[in-house]
Amino acid sequence: MLKRKLCKRADDEIESLLFWEALKTHLHLLTPKECETMICLYIKRLSVKETAARMGVKPATVSYYKSRAIDKIRDEIKEDY
Repeated sequence: MLKRKLCKRADDEIESLLFWEALKTHLHLLTPKECETMICLYIKRLSVKETAARMGVKPATVSYYKSRAIDKIRDEIKEDY
């Protein structure tokens, strides 16, 4: 059981690092709030509620920032291919 938890934690860390590598190349497209949202949600793995509390905004605002950031990154990636 402990070995499985350690492997899961290692997998999560690797996934976060890979996502960070992909995300950081597109950070220049995002506003500071969108950037903070993406880092909290995908790198620090906070929930929307936790991210909202940390940022001092409503959860709906976090969802809005996330949606805008994903749209911007998606549009940029489409242009690259």
